[in-house]
This record gives sequence, C-alpha cells and structure tokens, in this order.
Amino acid sequence: MKNWLIIGFLSAVVWIGVRGPELSALPAESVNGLLVGIPTAYLLRGMYTGSTNLSNLSRNMSLAGLYSAVFLRELVYANLDVARRVLMPQPPVNPGVVRYRLEIEDPVAVTVLANSITLTPGTLTLDHDREENVLLIHAIDGAGDPEDVVSTVEEWEALLEEMLR
Repeated sequence: MKNWLIIGFLSAVVWIGVRGPELSALPAESVNGLLVGIPTAYLLRGMYTGSTNLSNLSRNMSLAGLYSAVFLRELVYANLDVARRVLMPQPPVNPGVVRYRLEIEDPVAVTVLANSITLTPGTLTLDHDREENVLLIHAIDGAGDPEDVVSTVEEWEALLEEMLR
C-alpha cells in the first residue's frame, strides 16, 4: 500500500481524536477527516517514498503502543519520584551526568529516545555525540544511581531497535 495513503488514513484517525469522542458526530467527522487527510497526504506524497508492507505496519504500530505504555509508566513513576523529593525537608538530590552508549544509529530513533528522556521529570538529554554515538544525560540522581537511568534508557532503546527491524 502506498505510504501517502496510509498517512492520509492515519491523519483522519488523528482528526477524529482531536475533534472529540461524541458518537453522534463520529460519521461526519470521519468523512471530514478523510476529505482533509487523503488529499493533503496525496499533495505531500513526495515526502513519502515507496510503499509499506501492512504486516510490518501493524507490527510497528503494536510496538509503538508498547513503547508508549512503557514511556507512560516511567513518566508517572518519575513524576511521583520528583514530587516526593520536592516535598521532603532535605531533598535527596545527587545530580550527575550519565554517559549512555547507544546501539541505535537511526537519527529519528535517537531523537525519539533523547526526547523521551527529556520529557521525563528529573532527566534531561544534554547532548548526542555522533562520533561516539553517546547520549549525555543529566539525572536528578545520576551520581547516586546511574544504573537506574541506564536501565530505563536501555528498555526504551530496545523497543525502538525492534521497531526499526
């Protein structure tokens, strides 16, 4: 199936999600989403090359859902951890920078991973050294427990690597 067509249908799904979950408006919003999504994707089809194997697409969508679930779990945990530290009379903060050597080299996957780290409270991606393929990560407890930071990033990277196969 052509990539632009898949993008058009996915745009329609996003349109429905943005417009709201009213069941009475679902048919009309579905048509609106398709009327906007398909032509827009067609006009921008030069940005999408080749075609997509639908079996790979469904596999990657399920992996993306798993990545999102794992990220959300970590996001909730990190929020609670930072809130706990802030509310303590003497916050147990031992900041430090952790060097994490990446296995993935795809620029999009590295960007997704770096942004996931930065979006998680208590951590921040400082830099990506392309030559060494290393992320520098500042963590609220990086000097105290760098393995905790590394284990989370390893889990995310493994899922991203699986999506790239």
